[in-house]
Amino acid sequence: MEMLNQCPPLITFFGDRKPQSKWVSMRVKDELFRWSRASEKEPHFSAALYDLGSDPELRRDLYDAGDDRHQAELKRVTDFKARLVQQYGEVGKQRGEDIAEEEKRRRLRSLGYIE
Repeated sequence: MEMLNQCPPLITFFGDRKPQSKWVSMRVKDELFRWSRASEKEPHFSAALYDLGSDPELRRDLYDAGDDRHQAELKRVTDFKARLVQQYGEVGKQRGEDIAEEEKRRRLRSLGYIE
């Protein structure tokens, strides 16, 4: 049990669960286009493009903001992420996860988690 107390919470490894904060990627043949942040603490996302055939470890970012094809791929991946975020929100509403803060506090208070 003492060892469990020494382990950091999972959120330190995976960050928050909000889909807005997660990275996404798309692969076409050997090209992997990724929209991500450098770290969980970094507020801004950036684009990266890798050639998996010659760089399977993702060490050389080939993304060029001036390349029209890269810009088209960036639009595809950001549109994809926007759809994922929207659908996540819709599912949350269907499950009743989209409740007001006051209702959340009332529920936590009734369970004894807050006063």
